[in-house]
Amino acid sequence: MSPPKPTFEFGFRVAVRLAPDVAETVVEGGKTVELARVVCGSWSGPLGSGVVLDVESAGHDLDKTRLKTRPIHQINTAFKLQTGDEEPAMLEMGTRGFLSGTTDVLRQTACRTEDEARVDPRRYCYRMAISLTTTDMRYVKKVGGALWVGTGMWDLNELVIE
Repeated sequence: MSPPKPTFEFGFRVAVRLAPDVAETVVEGGKTVELARVVCGSWSGPLGSGVVLDVESAGHDLDKTRLKTRPIHQINTAFKLQTGDEEPAMLEMGTRGFLSGTTDVLRQTACRTEDEARVDPRRYCYRMAISLTTTDMRYVKKVGGALWVGTGMWDLNELVIE
């Protein structure tokens, strides 16, 4: 007897546009974080598809100043997703992961202007754990306990997670 072979299949994709203005806020424990708010976005996967909502509690935590000095950086995100159902359901998505690469590549990724060339995403690594939750009974069994391993691409104010 042997364990089943691992498989790889498309599970989920989220694309968001973040506000260019970043707000600094203090979180539990007195830590200061940068939070980029979601402006718009979309998502799709085996659960269906829909939009990423622009709500105050959603965003992307990234301290760009540290990217200039460290080759690895923890990034957390929180998004509110709305399904495209006739009666939309609300889902909450969270990611916890790491962006790594040489400091010059990370600086270019985080701080480049529109005039500069886009950084090839193969030059950095953005990996994360993705979780979904909901209180909508139509989706509780579908997302309850689900955890995905994801990868991301980031350019200017756009973030794509798969």
